[in-house]
Amino acid sequence: MAGPAAGPHAEARFVRQRPIPKGYTPMDRTSYGLGWGTLLMINAGLAQAKGKSGLLWGVISLFIGPLATLILVTVYAHSGPSASA
Repeated sequence: MAGPAAGPHAEARFVRQRPIPKGYTPMDRTSYGLGWGTLLMINAGLAQAKGKSGLLWGVISLFIGPLATLILVTVYAHSGPSASA
């Protein structure tokens, strides 16, 4: 004899879900991740162009993101040949 919890969707009744905020879509989370990943790639390329480890700065970008870009642009000067004659 089956109890009150029997049936194909029996467990689904007991799962509590968070309410979805008004105006929120799953694409919001995806867009955030894509933007952060793009910034990671930009920072890795920027670091390599300045003679630094792209992998290291990519990992740093995971945690501090735009701040890593600011550090790369302001602190590290380009190590290429100077334009003066």
